[in-house]
Amino acid sequence: MHDEISLLDLRGYASLAARVGPGPHIVWGRNADGKTTLLRAMVLPAWGRSHRDAADGGLTRWGAG
Repeated sequence: MHDEISLLDLRGYASLAARVGPGPHIVWGRNADGKTTLLRAMVLPAWGRSHRDAADGGLTRWGAG
């Protein structure tokens, strides 16, 4: 079974679609590549809010919408 996460105008991502399989995964990259945003996107549906941003406006990509 595979799961997919899709992002649209979330912080630095204009869009992203990523498929992940079962088991642990490693997310790596340089500073400001979007690693934390990807993890934050996984937490949003579970918690219904960001663990860090009080307002949703802080999650929207700059200049989007």
